[in-house]
Amino acid sequence: MSTVIEAVNNLTHNELIQKLISRPEDVALWQEFYSRYHDHICACIVRECRQKDRYDWLSDIDDMAQDVYVNLMKKELHVLKSFKGAYENSIFKYLGMVAFSVVQGRISTENAQKRGKSRKPLSIHASAVQNNHNMNVTLENIIEAKDWDSSLRMDETIGEIRLCLNKILGKRRNRDMYRVIVNLWLFEDISAEKIHEKIAEKLALQRVRNVITETKKDLQKCLASRLL
Repeated sequence: MSTVIEAVNNLTHNELIQKLISRPEDVALWQEFYSRYHDHICACIVRECRQKDRYDWLSDIDDMAQDVYVNLMKKELHVLKSFKGAYENSIFKYLGMVAFSVVQGRISTENAQKRGKSRKPLSIHASAVQNNHNMNVTLENIIEAKDWDSSLRMDETIGEIRLCLNKILGKRRNRDMYRVIVNLWLFEDISAEKIHEKIAEKLALQRVRNVITETKKDLQKCLASRLL
């Protein structure tokens, strides 16, 4: 048993991830994963909560860390399999991205619940989403339309946008990364530069910009076909 533990301890980060992908039932590998990365995952969650001024969530760090593990393991380890490991320590940045998406997901859920309490008519010129920092995204820059106030409501429109994004990004090779990029740009009003700096280091800045531009065009077409 000690020989097995020693062998696992000697694995590089990339080797550990690849062995987990090929042997997801191996408890020793998951124990090693937890030992190496759990504190880092929690630290990333704490940092994101503080940056979002959500200090009230700091008591839920363990729950959000569990959400990170769930995201890594669901759909037959799809998120873990998407890790490429360009550098030996790339896993730390990647896990930070997954932790970031968990915090963003909680914010999106909270915003959706707030929207459900007050169903306001939607204007093409009005903010589609407002986050805790009062940064807005308007649909005017995504699609031109008339008479939205009389036909659509906020939650319906957001639902259509998400359906279109799933359709647009669902078959792309880097769909998980692209989905995070587009969601941050569209729903959180974060610039391509900030997205690249924070989570998309594997992609060139111009590629991040292209993902946003290409998705915006496809989103215009999709929304036009569904809503107009």
